[in-house]
Amino acid sequence: MFQRIIHHDWAALIPIISFIITAGVFIAVSIRAIRLRKPERDHLANIPLDDGTTDPDSKSQTPNSAP
Repeated sequence: MFQRIIHHDWAALIPIISFIITAGVFIAVSIRAIRLRKPERDHLANIPLDDGTTDPDSKSQTPNSAP
């Protein structure tokens, strides 16, 4: 009976390892976000609102423009 308990102790480590991996990824992403420069931060903040028409160097046509 005690042998079975000892062999199943490894199952208690899985939540701890999962937490450490998740916390590590969260900390790494947070540090990267904090270290971004202002122009890069502004660019990433405007991506959801960008429809591609504000760049004068863009050679792609917008869906509403006439050919």
